[in-house]
Amino acid sequence: MKLFEVLAVGDANIDTTIRVSSLPKYDDKVLGEKVTEQVGGTVANSACVLGSLGAKVAVLAKVGTDSHGIKTLDEYTKYSIDTMYVEQIAGHHSNQAIIMLDDTGEKSLIFVPTTPYEYSADKVLRAVSNSQYMYTMPGNIGKFIDMASLARKFDTKVVVDIEPTIISNRQDIDDILRHSDIVFFNEEGFKKAIESEPSEVAMTEILERYKLSTVVVTLGSKGVVAAEKNEFAKHDGFKVKVVDTTGAGDTFNASFLFSKINNCSLSESLEFACAAAAYSIGGLGPKGAVPTRDVVEQFIVESVIV
Repeated sequence: MKLFEVLAVGDANIDTTIRVSSLPKYDDKVLGEKVTEQVGGTVANSACVLGSLGAKVAVLAKVGTDSHGIKTLDEYTKYSIDTMYVEQIAGHHSNQAIIMLDDTGEKSLIFVPTTPYEYSADKVLRAVSNSQYMYTMPGNIGKFIDMASLARKFDTKVVVDIEPTIISNRQDIDDILRHSDIVFFNEEGFKKAIESEPSEVAMTEILERYKLSTVVVTLGSKGVVAAEKNEFAKHDGFKVKVVDTTGAGDTFNASFLFSKINNCSLSESLEFACAAAAYSIGGLGPKGAVPTRDVVEQFIVESVIV
């Protein structure tokens, strides 16, 4: 029996959100107001949502001993995330993100990564072998392949979020897909990686070619589509007032994975994840509105599908 349902692999950010009247253009200058400083980052956000929903989650990451590192550890504790695989390192600086948020709730983001750090081989082995799923964003392809190959040895399913910024060539996307089980794309990422619209035909083709269990493509305001063996499903999303879209995709991914862990069907998983993401954009910052399972289920009952 494995200790954890999900191992989230990747470091957190410190996200500083600044509200502006309009997002700046080239050679432009706008006035802003700092509104939040929260722990964020794709993997950390998803881990916290999974913890809030009730999943058994551990994080494989590094933090500093400074105030940002302590803030990150406190955030993990808040959402019942096990930190036995987190390495606290003196002098380490957290990733940082500057998020500019306009009056519509849309955003622009600047990401400042920290210095890369190698996890100890023993810690990686223990973390991966003790988890049912490994969730990550494969920024370093070589390291991802090593960890994904290790996951295969322990029947740990590999779940990845593929954003356009991590796709540099055809070989990278082939390597990622060959070593994954559940794959999340946004629409732009799918088009860049697969060079096709996210149609049922295109998604089924990569599902079969790479022997994936699930492919999911989020379409922003147009909803989401997903494919599994012999099944294709879509959901149009929920009508809500947008406060801040930061972290909505991370909330979606985590909530979809939570549903699959709990043996929900593809359609049920999409509905639950869409509802969780819709709820999340009603708060400010990546953790402004982190859903619980009860909240999402009640949201579905009360909401109107677009």
